[in-house]
Amino acid sequence: MSQKWTCVHLLPPSSSSSKIDANCSSDLCHNGGACVPSEHNDNEQVCECTTGFTGAKCQIDVCPTGRFGVDCMQLCKCQNGAICDPKDGTCECSPGWSGKKCDKAGQCSCSPGWLGPTCQVEMLDPNNIANRGDLPEDWEWRVKR
Repeated sequence: MSQKWTCVHLLPPSSSSSKIDANCSSDLCHNGGACVPSEHNDNEQVCECTTGFTGAKCQIDVCPTGRFGVDCMQLCKCQNGAICDPKDGTCECSPGWSGKKCDKAGQCSCSPGWLGPTCQVEMLDPNNIANRGDLPEDWEWRVKR
């Protein structure tokens, strides 16, 4: 379903709409939208937006939750309550999760002396634990200030 919006781009009286269309679509309409002659004014162009976009210049993304991209054809792969960016599909992870898909637990900022996905493991000697290799490979030292 396309939506038309009136733009501020007026055609010179002697111009043909097909001639202006090629210039207008790249300058005025975004996200695959096309400039077409207005139904109400011969000297005016409007942006006809692709599915998933709206606004005067097709600049507002309206993909349904869980989809992104042109025509909202791509599925978001975010997990664990993450928010998917409707433009590029990147994930904004919920607290306690990390990774491209928010599928890795353990992003707590633990108090000194504690570690683990939910800071549930007490470290008696951090140097011994690190040297033994008991920590996950993506583990980082985090200290609350």
